This record gives sequence, structure tokens and C-alpha cells, in this order.
Amino acid sequence: MSLRIWAAPFALAALVFAGIPFLAVAAQAAPGLQSVWAVDDGEKVFQDDLGHPLKSGGVGNSVWNGATVSLFGARNEIVAFQVILEANAEGAQNLDVVVSDLVGSKGGVIAGSHPLPAPNDYTGVGVELFTEHYLDVTQYSYYDPGCGGFYTTAAANPQITGWIPDALIPFSAAAGMGGAPFDIAASRNQGVWVDIYLPKFAPLGLYTGTLTVTVNSVIAAQLPIQLQVLDFTLPDETHYRSMLFYSRENIAARHNTGWPTTRGCGRRRGRLPRPATRSPCWPCSTRA
Repeated sequence: MSLRIWAAPFALAALVFAGIPFLAVAAQAAPGLQSVWAVDDGEKVFQDDLGHPLKSGGVGNSVWNGATVSLFGARNEIVAFQVILEANAEGAQNLDVVVSDLVGSKGGVIAGSHPLPAPNDYTGVGVELFTEHYLDVTQYSYYDPGCGGFYTTAAANPQITGWIPDALIPFSAAAGMGGAPFDIAASRNQGVWVDIYLPKFAPLGLYTGTLTVTVNSVIAAQLPIQLQVLDFTLPDETHYRSMLFYSRENIAARHNTGWPTTRGCGRRRGRLPRPATRSPCWPCSTRA
């Protein structure tokens, strides 16, 4: 199942009376909330994609098995995942998400998400939460074989238009600016991005905690979190230099060659190392 949902009070009483562990039983969802599930930080779940193939976990979903969020990372690293909240046909109002402290098997503690930090103040923050803001993309990126486009050397993504998650809004954003609490429109998803910082001197081992979803301040769902801290530490500085995007203007400025023509741009691109040849030669206008 894709979430652990809390039942109505009368159903809870019946379960307790019967001696059945409450959290292990599928129950009626809170008003407006259809499902809750998790996915890694590399997946874009569209706002209207209610039948996503990774929803139930399993193969292809590296952090979610249908019941538990599982992560691993090095000390001094930030790991992330997304929790996807799906509203039913009525929609859901006044939702919030809280991540508890993550407690290590060898005594370490990673601070949870609350109380929320002040905007742009990340000192001592262990878990930080963001709402995912969606953009309605109605036209995909250009493709001009004469100039070069983003898909000249690879097949275009078949799903590149629609309501796509883009900007991340901190939960602590000013009221009305996209933070928490938030509402979800009828039959729509709302993604919540979860960043977890693994302290530089954290004891290695397994850390456990809980992600809790509330609707109108009432607990609606809980997802267990397991985080394995590995026995090595990432440096504070990155020593690998890379350039992930280039245009001919970038090349000209870097190598002090002057502004190339479109034809010259093509010749230079052909001589670049292989990873760079997959980038576009943009824009297409000619300069002397």
C-alpha cells in the first residue's frame, strides 16, 4: 500500500478492542487526502499524474518500497527525497508535513524539520522542507537542426509538457508565498521536497524517524524513515571542475577567441571533448 492512513475515531476504537495494531491496518483516509507515497530526488512527478508507475514502490523506486522511506549517505552530505500527497476528488485543505528527529543506532541525532528555521537561515538545520511549485509548460524546448537544440543528440522526452514541478518554496516562506500549510486542488498531486543534512561528525549507523502528514492539524498519515550513515565524510569543498552547459559566447569568453560565426561555432563544437558535444550551440544568431 502507498501510505499509512489514520482511521476515524470509531474505527480506531474497534481496532483497539480487537487487539489489532492500529498503524498496520489500512484505514479510511483523512478528508480530501487520497494517498501519500515517496520517490527519490531525481524524479519529476507531474501535478496531474495520479497513476505514476513508481507510486507503489518496488523496482525503479530506490527510496520507497510501499511502506518505508530508505536512504543512505556520507557524513557532510545532503540527501533528499520527495513525498507526494494526492488529493481526492474533493481536494484537501490546510495540509502540513513534519519530520521528526532522526535517532541513530549509536547515539547520534539529526535534528528534525520543526520548529521551522527563519527564511535563509540554515544554521544547525538537519531537515528542511519545501513545497514544489508547478509550472504549466505548454510548449517544449525548440529543436532546430540548423542551429542545434536540446534534443539534437538524444531522443526527446515524450512527457515534456504539462504541470511540471520546478521551484522549491521553503516551508518557512511568508504567508501566502507558497510555504506551509498548503492546500491541494481536487485530483491533483502536491510534492514536498525533503532535504536531510548528515552532520560532519555524525556517528555511523542506522537513523530512524517519522514523516507525519496533517490535515487541519489532525494526523492523516505517517511514513517511517530509515537513513544509513556511511563511514566516510565528504569534504567541504568540491575539487572537481565541470561545465554542464555552454554556448559559443561561453567558449569565446573562456578562450578569448572573439565572437565566432555560426559556421565557426560548429567547427569548434566538433573538436570539443565528447561530453561537451552533447550541449547546444546557442543562440543561432551570427556575430562577426
